[in-house]
Amino acid sequence: YPKLKKRLRLARYNLSLIDANAEFKTMRFIRSFVRFLEAFAEITVYKQNVFKASPVPLLVGQIPFCGEIRITYERMLTYNQSLELGFSYNYPNVFLMLMSAVADTTGTGFKSLSFRGGRFMLGYRFYPLKRKEAPNGFFFGPLVSYNFVKIKQRKNDSWYAIVNYINAGMIAGYQFELKNGWFMEAFGGMGYRTNFELYHENRTGRTTK
Repeated sequence: YPKLKKRLRLARYNLSLIDANAEFKTMRFIRSFVRFLEAFAEITVYKQNVFKASPVPLLVGQIPFCGEIRITYERMLTYNQSLELGFSYNYPNVFLMLMSAVADTTGTGFKSLSFRGGRFMLGYRFYPLKRKEAPNGFFFGPLVSYNFVKIKQRKNDSWYAIVNYINAGMIAGYQFELKNGWFMEAFGGMGYRTNFELYHENRTGRTTK
């Protein structure tokens, strides 16, 4: 009889350990699941999209005599970091068209040339201000871009030239939200830029830099 009572006590103790272990595993799973939901909620709350356009490049772009129709897209990656993509279409700006209309009367100057190209931009932004909900507030980060324009004669397809601009730098600025989901920003920066031109003759097939 004493041995039986001892075995019963051991069995109850083992059952208690099993129950405690199962309860611990259950609570750990619940806590992990709650943390996952919290993290997912934090990410989804701060995922925002901002589309931007600027009127200034329409008149004066980076490449001389060219304007840019520029569209930029900013995507929040976390609550204080974002990725920025930009695309531009290059075309003759207003000043070039005015010069062509006034000075080019023979048809051999700017008016006889075609200017077409584009720009591709990639940037990263970090918003350090905790009191501001990004994409609002002060930001900084790297920005790289490739900008080009192809110049050729409209009627005589004997040659063409490609002007290339490669840019890499750091920018800093401030962005804030207006009413109805509109944003406004101002920024500046410093960086490195290299320019080069490629000239191609169709008759010989030779390209020179």
